Amino acid sequence: MKSIRLFMAILFSIALAACGSSSGGGSTPATYGISGTVTVSGAALAGATITLTGGTTATTDASGNYSFTGLANGSYTVTPTKAGSAFSPVSLAVSVSGANVTGINFAATTASATYSISGAVSGATGVTLTLTLSGDNTGSVVAGTGGVYTLSGLVPGSYTVTPSLSGFTFSPTSTLVTLGTVNSAANNFVATTAIPTAYTQADLTGTWRINMLRTGSTDGWLRSTGTLDSSGLMTASSFLDSTGNSTPPAAGSIQWTINGSGVISETGINAGSLIHMTMTSNKNFIAGTGSDGNSQLRIIQKVVPGTVYSNADVQNKTFV
Repeated sequence: MKSIRLFMAILFSIALAACGSSSGGGSTPATYGISGTVTVSGAALAGATITLTGGTTATTDASGNYSFTGLANGSYTVTPTKAGSAFSPVSLAVSVSGANVTGINFAATTASATYSISGAVSGATGVTLTLTLSGDNTGSVVAGTGGVYTLSGLVPGSYTVTPSLSGFTFSPTSTLVTLGTVNSAANNFVATTAIPTAYTQADLTGTWRINMLRTGSTDGWLRSTGTLDSSGLMTASSFLDSTGNSTPPAAGSIQWTINGSGVISETGINAGSLIHMTMTSNKNFIAGTGSDGNSQLRIIQKVVPGTVYSNADVQNKTFV
């Protein structure tokens, strides 16, 4: 069992790397930036400190502009501060996904003192979840280690905090906080994996990146990109295995169908044998085994335009 888990972990890593890689293996990973402007009464606010997740800071210039560079794809929180000022929004959760993110702007007002709302979300550790603030001010933060979060820089008022993460439900769904002249702590939530809705053939329609490890007469790997039509017939747009074979199966020679429980069948003249594949509850991943004369372990990712996958996409996800 331990060796199977290790094998799965290795293949997940290969699949995730393949999804974000280009043909130029070994090249330096691309990085991106986050930028924006801070104003007060419509004019530029210089000297405001902008803090990025992890403690990196920038300072607004004479035009109120700031920027962060060299960022990997991922989820970040951007928070402005300056003595004697409150900001709207108080902070913003930002997702970097294959491009620079601009227009992360804030507006400042005068405030003699500010306070914070904090808490933790249990039940969904190791994944990226967002807490959104509404009410007398707005904002959002990405929860940190252990689901801990803080929304700071708030003036007294009435606020609502709402957690969100695809594939999870929360108790309570949101919490109302009346903030006075002291910080409000222990605004906690419990996350529970959502029961997936029934699967349909439409969940398979689209483009998938297929990654395999094979053992037998042809040890090695195989990766391909295939698009399924509404009936599940596959057309491969790319194909390569570790032997150098780049000839894909003929269009329409493999068909996938899915039942309501998320179990996928493979048929057609180029179909493998002993196929068993299932879809994740977030319907973006498929895992399974099979044979084409060699034993196969398969990890398959949905290609969603503009989405870059990370380890969080497979952590704590339910496979049917």
